[in-house]
Amino acid sequence: MMQVIPNLPLIGRAVELQAIGQHLAYARQYGLRVVGVAGEPGIGKSRLLTAAIEQTLVSHGQVLSGGATQSEGMPPYLPFLEALGDYVRQADTGVLREQTTFDAGVLAVLIPELVTRLGSMPEEQNIPVDQLRLRIFRAISLWLTHIATPHGLLLVLDDMHWADSASLDLLCALARNHANAPILVLVAYRSAEASESAVLQRTLVALNRQRILHTLLLAPLGTKQIGALAAAAGFPLHPAARRALWQHSEGSPFVAEELLRGWAAREVLTYDGVRWRLADTQTNTLPAGITLAVRQRLDMLPVPTRELLRVAALCGRSFESALLASCVEQHVEEIETLLGPALHAQIIELHGAVYSFRHTTLREILAEELTPSRKRRMHTQIAQSLEQHTTPSDARQVATLAFHFASGGDPERAVHYAAIAAANALAAAAPDQAIEQLQTALRLLPLNNAQRGALLLQLSEAALLSSDEYLALNTLNEARNWFAEQGDRHAAGDAALRLGHVYWRLEQLDRAQGAFEDAIQLLDTSASTQLVLAQADLGNLLAMSMHRYNEGLAYARKALLRAQQLEDEHTVAIVLRTLGNLLVRANYLAEGVPLLEQSLRLAEALGEMASAAESCILLSHAYAWNAELDRLPAMTERMLHLAQSAGDPYQMRHILTLRAKLAIVQGRWSDAERDIQEAQAAVDDVSSPEPQAFLLLIRGELAYERGEFEQACQHMSAAIAIYRELGPGLLVWFLGLLGQAQLAYGDLSAARALMVELSTLMDSTPKHALAYAEPLIQLAQLAMGLHEEARYSKIFRELLPFCNQWHNVLSDTVLGQLATAIGDVRAPEVLASAKTTALRLGMSPELARIAEAQADLAATQGRSGLNDVRRHLEEAFTQWNLLNNYTEVTRLQRRLAALDGAPASVLLPAGLSAREAQVLRLVATGKTNRDIAQQLILSEKTVANHVANILGKLGVENRAAAAAFAVRNGLVG
Repeated sequence: MMQVIPNLPLIGRAVELQAIGQHLAYARQYGLRVVGVAGEPGIGKSRLLTAAIEQTLVSHGQVLSGGATQSEGMPPYLPFLEALGDYVRQADTGVLREQTTFDAGVLAVLIPELVTRLGSMPEEQNIPVDQLRLRIFRAISLWLTHIATPHGLLLVLDDMHWADSASLDLLCALARNHANAPILVLVAYRSAEASESAVLQRTLVALNRQRILHTLLLAPLGTKQIGALAAAAGFPLHPAARRALWQHSEGSPFVAEELLRGWAAREVLTYDGVRWRLADTQTNTLPAGITLAVRQRLDMLPVPTRELLRVAALCGRSFESALLASCVEQHVEEIETLLGPALHAQIIELHGAVYSFRHTTLREILAEELTPSRKRRMHTQIAQSLEQHTTPSDARQVATLAFHFASGGDPERAVHYAAIAAANALAAAAPDQAIEQLQTALRLLPLNNAQRGALLLQLSEAALLSSDEYLALNTLNEARNWFAEQGDRHAAGDAALRLGHVYWRLEQLDRAQGAFEDAIQLLDTSASTQLVLAQADLGNLLAMSMHRYNEGLAYARKALLRAQQLEDEHTVAIVLRTLGNLLVRANYLAEGVPLLEQSLRLAEALGEMASAAESCILLSHAYAWNAELDRLPAMTERMLHLAQSAGDPYQMRHILTLRAKLAIVQGRWSDAERDIQEAQAAVDDVSSPEPQAFLLLIRGELAYERGEFEQACQHMSAAIAIYRELGPGLLVWFLGLLGQAQLAYGDLSAARALMVELSTLMDSTPKHALAYAEPLIQLAQLAMGLHEEARYSKIFRELLPFCNQWHNVLSDTVLGQLATAIGDVRAPEVLASAKTTALRLGMSPELARIAEAQADLAATQGRSGLNDVRRHLEEAFTQWNLLNNYTEVTRLQRRLAALDGAPASVLLPAGLSAREAQVLRLVATGKTNRDIAQQLILSEKTVANHVANILGKLGVENRAAAAAFAVRNGLVG
C-alpha cells in the first residue's frame, strides 16, 4: 500500500533562511534589497521561498507572492499581477483606495480586480504609448512602496527564468527609483535556464551594478541532510540506503522525495525495527536523475488519472476541475474522482477550488508525454472551453486563448485572440509580448487577408517601443507596399510617414527625407491630417537635422495653412508648435514665440496636457534665449501643473532642472541645490539618458559658479560622455561648458583640445541659427581664456546677430569683452546693455562678470581710467563676496592690491616667495626641472627644492595640481 509522506520541513537550508531574514531586516531599516535564489530544478528553491514567507508572516511583515510560467501566451507583468491580484482580493477597501488613488486608472488597466473592489475609476489622460511604460512602472512601484511602508514587504517572484521582459524591466525600475522602500524582493530562478535568458542576465547585471543584489546559490544537499529529509518523511534510513538515496538523487531534495515516494509505493524498503533498509536487489535498478524518478512514480498512477494529468499539464500550472471536465467531456464529479489518486500521491495539490501541480517539473514531464496530434487536439479543446468563460478584459485568458488556438491548428481564432492580446500588451506598455503575439498572427494570416495591413502597422509600433528599429523598418516597408498593392494610397502614405520617423531615429536622414516625400506624394490626392503631419515632419527634419532652414520653414508654413483649412484644432496645435519652434531656432524669435504661445493656449483648451507641457518647454527655451528669464518662474509652475495633470513623468524630465538653472543664474545657491535634488527624482523616472546628462551639466554649472572647479569638471565630464553617445547635434550645444570648467581648473591643454573640437563641430551648424549662438559664445570664452587673439574679430562679427540674447551668459557681456579686446567702439554700449538686462533679471554672477569686463574696458584708457578700474573691480568683488565665491574674491583681491602698488609678496597666494611664484609659473607651462634650471640659471637641485616647497605650501601632491592652482590664482595667463 502506498504510504503518504507528509509535507516536509525545510532541510539543510538554515543558513540561507537566516540570510533572507537578515536581508529583510536590512531592507526594513535601510531600503530595498533583491536576493536571487538560484539553483537547478528540484534543488529546493520554492520550498525555501515558502519557509521565508512563513518566517516573514511570523514577524508581522507583509508578503506578496507571484511567479512566471513556462507556458506561452502569458500576459506581461504576470508575476506582479499574481502578487498584487491576491492582495487586491484580500486588502481592506479603504486602505486599497488610499494606496492607489493617484494611479488608480492605469492600475485598473492591468488589474481589473481593482474595479471590482473600488468601483469605477477616473478616466486616464491620453498618454503617448512610449511614455505609458514609465507611468505603469511608477504606479506599481509606488503601490508596492505604500504596501511596504508600515512593516516592510517581502515580495516573492518565483520561476523568473521564464519571466517576460516587461516584468524584469519593472523590477529594475522598482529597484532604481524606490531604493529607500522597505522591500525585500526574492527572485528565484533556475541557474542553467537563467544563463540562456538574455533579459534576465541583463536584469541581474543592472541590479548588481546598483549594489542591491545578493545571490544565494543553492548547492545539493549532503548525505546527512538527505538522511534527515528521509527521517522527516518517516523513513529513518540505514546508512547504505541513505547513501543510495543521496547518490541517485544527486543531492536534490525534490528527487530524493520522489524516490522515497516511489520506494514506499513499490514497497522496496524493509523495516528492521529501527531503520529502513533498501533491498539489495533494488540497488542497481534505481532511477538516476529527476526525470526518471518522476516517471517511475507516475507509472504507478491509474492510467485514466495519468491521461487526465497530461491534459491538465497543458492547461497550465494551476487548473480547475470544471475546465478539465469541459476539455475531456466528462462530468466534474468524474474528474475529481480521477484526480483523487494524484492528490493522494501528492503529484497535485488542492487549494480551495483550484488544483495545482506540486512542482513545475511534474507538469513539464507530463506535458512531454503527449503525442503531437493529441497535443493539438487537446489545445483546441482547452481553447474552446476557455472561450466560453472569457471576457475581452481578461488579458491573461485572451493571451492563453491565442496560444491554445495557435497550438491547436485553428488559425482564424488564433489570429483573432493574438490581435487582442497584442493590443492588451501595448496598452500595458509591454512591447516584447505584443511583438510575439503579432508575429504569431501574421504567420498564421493569409497574405491577402484585409487585416494584414493593420497588424503590420501595429507590429511596427511595438517594435519601436522595444527599440527594435530594424524590425520596424522591415515591417513598415512591407506595410507600405502591401497597402499600395491593395490600392489604399492613404494607408500606404501613413506607413511611409512612419517609415520616415524610423529612418530619422536611425540618423539615416536622406532616407527619412525620401520617405516623407513619398508619404506626401501618396497622401496629396486629398486633404488629410496625415498629409499635414508629413509636411510638418519633413519641415522639421530639413531644418533641425539637415540645417536647411529655409526649405524646412517653407514646408512647415504649408502644413500650417493646410491644418487651418482642415479646421482640426488638434493638428493645428501640433503644427503651430513645430513652426514656432523652427522659427525660434532659426533666430526669428519675434515671429516664433507668438506661435508657441498660441499652440500652448490651444492645447490647454483641448485638454491635451502632455502636448501643452511640451509647448511650455519650448516656450521656456525661447524666453530664455530672448533674455526674458523673468518669465520663467511662472512658466515653470505652469509646466509643473500640466505635467502633473497629464500624469506623465516624462514631461517632468527638464522642468525642475530648468528651475535649478534659473536659481544658479540668479546666484540662489541653496534654491538651486534643492531644485537639483527634486529634479534628480524626476530624472530617475525617465529611461532616456539625455535628462540625466542635462542635470549633470546643471550640477557642474552650480559648482563652477561657486568656484568649485574640480567638482565642476567631474560633473560636466560625466554629462559630456553621455552627450557624445547621443550624437554631435546635442554635443555641440554643451561641449564648450566643459572646456570653460577645465580652463578655470587650470587644465589648459584639455581646454584647448575641446576648443578645437568645438570649432570643428560648429562647421556643420548654420551660422544664423540659435544652435550656432550657444557654442559660439562658449568658443569666445575659451578663446579669450586661452588668449587666442586671432579668433576674436571673426567671433565678434558672427556673434552680433545674437545681441540682446542669453545663451548661458548674456551675449552682450561676451560681445563687450570681445569689443574691448579688439578695440571696437561699441564696447561701452553693449556692456551697458548687458548690465541693464542683468540688473532687471537679478543675475548676480553675471553682474560680477560685467563689472570686471567694464574694469578691463576702463584699463584701456591708461592712467586716466584707473579710478573706474578700481570702482568696477570693487563692484565685482562685492558681488562675488555676497555669493560666497571665495575663489573669485581672492583673485579680485590680488587685482585690487596690484592697483595700489602692494609688494609682490602681498599679492602672492599661499605664502609663496617671488622666486617660488616664478618657478610655479614655469611648472604650469609644462617645463621640466631641467628646463626651469636653464631658464632661471639655477641648479636642478635648487629647482627641485623650490618645487618641493611649493607643493608643501599649496598642500597638493603633484605638478598638475600645482599648475591648476597657478591658473586659478592668476599666476599664469
